[in-house]
Amino acid sequence: CTFETNCIVLAPRGINGQTGVTRVGNGVMIHLKAEVSHDCVIEDGVAVNGELAGFCHLMQHVKVSKGSVFHQFTTVGTGAFLAMTAKVRYDVLPWCMFDEQATVIDRVALGRLGRANEEADELDAFYMEHFSSE
Repeated sequence: CTFETNCIVLAPRGINGQTGVTRVGNGVMIHLKAEVSHDCVIEDGVAVNGELAGFCHLMQHVKVSKGSVFHQFTTVGTGAFLAMTAKVRYDVLPWCMFDEQATVIDRVALGRLGRANEEADELDAFYMEHFSSE
């Protein structure tokens, strides 16, 4: 892990009398002035450049851009990308790009993993069928 200057990782506090855990995985980058609050779980390969409230969970290879702020108990799925200054108030699905106005499949990230456009289309269709309000 790399912790840059002036970043903050708070000690765990727990909840309802339970012992807390703040966990930071391998290959994680906590950027300049980023804040990771108590009882967060940050899995391997994550880059944090925003502010996480308590009890957030960032799955593998999530990218958090500068100025992003997370509400408590938020979970962000594997490979998701959070745009600059995003205010994250609810969970974000894996392999999505989130910017408060829209959530879309991150085709660039999937392409870098060697996934075909057809696979991204299938994931997009699945999300639309199961998670869309339209």
